[in-house]
Amino acid sequence: MIKKLKTYLIIGAVLFLIAAVITVNIQSKIIKKRNSEIVRLESNNYQLMSDARQQTNLYFREKEITGKLKRERDSLAGVLKIKPKQITKIIYIDNKIIDTVRLMVPVERLSKTEWMLRDSTKCLLYVAKLILEGDSLKSERQLFESDNRITQLFWRERSKKFLFIHFGKWKNYQKIENNCGDPKIQTFYFSK
Repeated sequence: MIKKLKTYLIIGAVLFLIAAVITVNIQSKIIKKRNSEIVRLESNNYQLMSDARQQTNLYFREKEITGKLKRERDSLAGVLKIKPKQITKIIYIDNKIIDTVRLMVPVERLSKTEWMLRDSTKCLLYVAKLILEGDSLKSERQLFESDNRITQLFWRERSKKFLFIHFGKWKNYQKIENNCGDPKIQTFYFSK
């Protein structure tokens, strides 16, 4: 009977050690996953809080995509006729234009003391009314319009298709739409 009890205690101790090792491994994986999530969220927070950064990279999980970003992703997917989950990355590049070239701009005379100034480029439209009061010239801006955005879209598809079934190796695609100016890059990465 003591021998049986001794055997049961040894088996129990071995099972306890195996269970402890399995528990430690599971907890280790959970901790690594949690730490990587914390690093990802810290990076996103830092990127969003830094206003003057030239480049912003944000990493999202599928369940975190909401609001405007989800609508834009879904509309881009609709235009390209792909599933929204196939989009792996979207890059928006907002342009800033600084033009120091001196250029004569035609001015239209409205009256003896008023002129209309109209200036336009590919990405900019500016209209102002110039008013002469005494010895000073005042400018009343009527219109200022700027349209500068580059959109890069990355997605992946299977290379072959047969009767609605896609097969073959995955191929990555990129679509870029460009206007003009100096870029400020904002990147969204989608992880599954």
